[in-house]
Amino acid sequence: MEWQPIFYPVMNEAYSIEIATKWNLDDEGSGYSGFVTAFDVDKEFISKYKVENVGGSIHNELWVPAEELEEFNSHIVGEIRITKTYFGKKYQSPQNKELQRTMKTNHKHISKFLALF
Repeated sequence: MEWQPIFYPVMNEAYSIEIATKWNLDDEGSGYSGFVTAFDVDKEFISKYKVENVGGSIHNELWVPAEELEEFNSHIVGEIRITKTYFGKKYQSPQNKELQRTMKTNHKHISKFLALF
């Protein structure tokens, strides 16, 4: 995101779920949706970043300067996985074709959400 000076991957699923549900579901910029993702990064490369604690015991994240994001991405090992999805009350299906394809690919999580309504 061009307005964000750092990329801050969080270090555990509980913190990621908190962000997805407490911040994103009421945020228009997030499309009133939250996605929990997981990915692996080359251990040697990632060791150059200090784990920062920004609150409670689960609030651990890395601070990757935006200008280093391309290099960071090149050290991702394997696929980025969507592990959970959440949708706020104002959520509307995206018009963006790439997002539609991603959501269809991860339909098992979306089906769990739709079953709640």
